[in-house]
Amino acid sequence: MLIFSWGKQIHLIWVSEKKVMQPVKNAKTGKISEVEVGAIVIQEVSAWAADEAVLAIRWLSANVGSFLIYS
Repeated sequence: MLIFSWGKQIHLIWVSEKKVMQPVKNAKTGKISEVEVGAIVIQEVSAWAADEAVLAIRWLSANVGSFLIYS
């Protein structure tokens, strides 16, 4: 889980990896084989808007965070 801010917006996102099988062709032999590769999956969990610009985010735990907003 990641949290970031951009201006007055605060975004909470979940980043994970999904394993998928992908065909790969060997350049020397021309043989095609299946290889497991990882794909990054990004899901936005939540977003909030502050009245003023967000200056800092402090992540304390999965349940607690604090924000410094300039006013």
